[in-house]
Amino acid sequence: MRRALPVLVALGAFGCGPGSSDVPFARDDHRSLAPVVEAGADAGVVDPALLPPDPLEAWDTAGAGPLTGVFALEAVVKAKVAGSLEVEERQLLRIRIVQRGRELHEKTTVCTLKLPVVKDVAELTIPQAMTDVLRGQSVEATGDFLSSDSPVGATWTPPPSPFLVGASLAHPDSDPLPTEAAPTGQADQDADGAPGVTVNARLVTCGMDVPERLYVALRTSSTISGTITSLDLIEGTDDVSLDLATLGSSDPACMAAAGPIASQIAVQPGSAITAHRLGDAQDANHDGNVSCAEIEAAAAALFGPYWAP
Repeated sequence: MRRALPVLVALGAFGCGPGSSDVPFARDDHRSLAPVVEAGADAGVVDPALLPPDPLEAWDTAGAGPLTGVFALEAVVKAKVAGSLEVEERQLLRIRIVQRGRELHEKTTVCTLKLPVVKDVAELTIPQAMTDVLRGQSVEATGDFLSSDSPVGATWTPPPSPFLVGASLAHPDSDPLPTEAAPTGQADQDADGAPGVTVNARLVTCGMDVPERLYVALRTSSTISGTITSLDLIEGTDDVSLDLATLGSSDPACMAAAGPIASQIAVQPGSAITAHRLGDAQDANHDGNVSCAEIEAAAAALFGPYWAP
């Protein structure tokens, strides 16, 4: 596995497609069970005028079961550097579910992620252009992902959700990632003129006050095992695998100095996940859907102050 910085190990890359306004996005008979997000600064309220329409996927929901809806899922991904230093990254996902008995039709999209800050060592942030690349990808699957026809108390085991950014490969799940030395397959997906996708970086090796850029290709897969705690809450774990390749940087000399740290990273198994059903309170522009932008705006109210702006 190629790794480029201690805080990048947890990078995950799991839009919202076309839809129809006549398909409900939450159960009409249990709408009151959706998490309550009151208006106000702490609720992450956004100006609806700033959100373009993003209709719900036009899926057939006739005869759908009570788990049917849109969920926001937070994954807390932890890793260790040099065997002892713990770092953490969090992912925010949108998951659309249509349930019929044990069968689920699902669509998973990474809405955003926040990288940790290793004090006085490294601070990485995701530019909006990379966020747009993440939201432009999704994984859709159908199968018997519930252990029981009755959702509450059932185990939820969707198939692995693989994602690839910064590269275009004939076999995305298995071909080697491109590198700076072997560039075949590099893809400038964020259209900034640099290979792969760009991450903003401040590193002790470059001077923490100097903004730098790291260009990467990333392949990741999540394997979730959850329990339907209630029709509006899913809890469980996520085993994350990751393959990361550095394609270049704005300052090769200082980035190269970070290499020895990067070679001692280990992703920890069993990342914690929590998923909340979304409803009218999070549908800021009232288009019948909760988009990634609306999920990000409501994240602090749903999951706590970690997601506060």
